[in-house]
Amino acid sequence: MREILKNTFVPHSGNNNIPHIFKEMGVFVLVSLLLGIFVLSQAPALYFGAERAAVLPAVLVDLANEDRGLSGLNALRMNTKLQMSAQAKANHMATNGYFAHYSPDGISPWYWIKQTGYSYQTAGENLAVGFFESEDVERAWMASQTHRENILNSNYTEIGIATARGTYQGMDAVFVVQHFGRPAFAEASSFAKAMADKSEGKPAAAVAVDENPVLASTVSQPIPASVATEPVAPEDEREEVAGNESAPGIAGEAAAGRARIVAQVVQQTDTMIVTDAVPATSFVAKASDYASLADELRTEPRVLVTMLYLLIGFLIALVSMVMLFKELKTHHYKHMAYAFCLLLFVVTLLVANQHTTLASIRIL
Repeated sequence: MREILKNTFVPHSGNNNIPHIFKEMGVFVLVSLLLGIFVLSQAPALYFGAERAAVLPAVLVDLANEDRGLSGLNALRMNTKLQMSAQAKANHMATNGYFAHYSPDGISPWYWIKQTGYSYQTAGENLAVGFFESEDVERAWMASQTHRENILNSNYTEIGIATARGTYQGMDAVFVVQHFGRPAFAEASSFAKAMADKSEGKPAAAVAVDENPVLASTVSQPIPASVATEPVAPEDEREEVAGNESAPGIAGEAAAGRARIVAQVVQQTDTMIVTDAVPATSFVAKASDYASLADELRTEPRVLVTMLYLLIGFLIALVSMVMLFKELKTHHYKHMAYAFCLLLFVVTLLVANQHTTLASIRIL
């Protein structure tokens, strides 16, 4: 094995000062390896599992908190009930093949939050479908005014995110639901104690909630569509709700992502800010980095591929430099040219890896 590695990467008299990596067969193998890595990197569902591709809720929570931190806002704490409501909404959209705040059968956005018993002063919802990487989802949300306002809303203290795989407009897609919330008044007053108990490992206690909390006003704002849009309900259209509930307007649905592939794949986001309150209890986890290192690497295949390409490029450059310090005979020029072409090929794939997502393209 040692001799094989030496002949492959080290120029010496035994291989006529030409590492096998720069011979025709070595170049062919290396090019095949580089292309194989590129193709796999563009099809994350093949190796990360079709269930959720590379969009992971924990990573999205961390990305949202990073953006909030850059704006001087406190990090959102992951709430299990908001996670449950987001999962229920995502599953419902995936099962029924729609993408909207209101379902075709008239189920409102806050219905899912109520079902978990979450009590809130104010709540919000961001939706996305058709993305394969968590960073792409967060980038699209932050590029939209209303999504950005939801993520950077200082009124929110808790978050829950979930994904579900289904079919949308005849294509397989990953649905992403992001729910925000702030506990109802009575619950919020005991928030510090609940967090202290949580940090000490004590079970969180149920918190009494005011049965008639003061409701904030409904907030909604249309999203400007820069690429493509789906039908949007009129801004003054409101759903009649019994009791003291305020029904929000639909903020809109806009295509997000790279315009050059919008015709091949649906990459859309949708947002809503809802205000309402229902009596219940809430339990939260301490705000922190929720995604493990493995999750972060798993949800960023392009980062992994970039690291591999840089490593291979460094190896090619290092072997080339060693060859230059050896006796340079005439017939070595061809192999040095091979090395230069390999380096150029690596750089090309690096650029393509950052700007192309073959997995997002569908052949019609």
